Amino acid sequence: RAKKSKKYAWLREYDSMALQESVRNLNKGYRAFFEGRAGFPHYKSRRGPQSSYHCTNVSVGPNYVRVPKMEPIKARIHREVVGKVKSITLEADAAGDYYAAVLWEDGLAEKEPLKEIYEDQVIGIDVGIKDLLTESNGRKEPNPRHLKHARKVLRRRLARAHKLVANARTDNLHKVSSRLVNESQALA
Repeated sequence: RAKKSKKYAWLREYDSMALQESVRNLNKGYRAFFEGRAGFPHYKSRRGPQSSYHCTNVSVGPNYVRVPKMEPIKARIHREVVGKVKSITLEADAAGDYYAAVLWEDGLAEKEPLKEIYEDQVIGIDVGIKDLLTESNGRKEPNPRHLKHARKVLRRRLARAHKLVANARTDNLHKVSSRLVNESQALA
């Protein structure tokens, strides 16, 4: 009904399933709040750190994803989708990259769990800080220290950003002082 009114005509531009999903999520949030399992629901911004969109009636091609009411979205498909696509969840991370998780039905029978486990094929893993992990057979996987390497790059970028800010401030001070000197005979 709301879509037919002038005030909410903009709702026609969006997928009805997405609108229903947002109402379902809001309902879940309020239910959890009133049952004492969670805090009061907050507004979720589409530019937030974990912004996602779930919908059905989608299709996936070799280099695109198509969702209702939108043009095909150019995508890099990592696995071939074999079978009927059931739904898709599009997600944006804080860096501005988008990811799609596609749920499809391949028609294959579900695999049965293992009935026998051989002791020589079982490995215990101890996760650590110095080493990423140590296996029960004594083999160690070194920690690659990604953050340590990234900090060097971040320091240069941060230094560059600080330099740009400092230069902008200095430039502004020079412009203001030049204007004051040119317009006045004496400054106090």
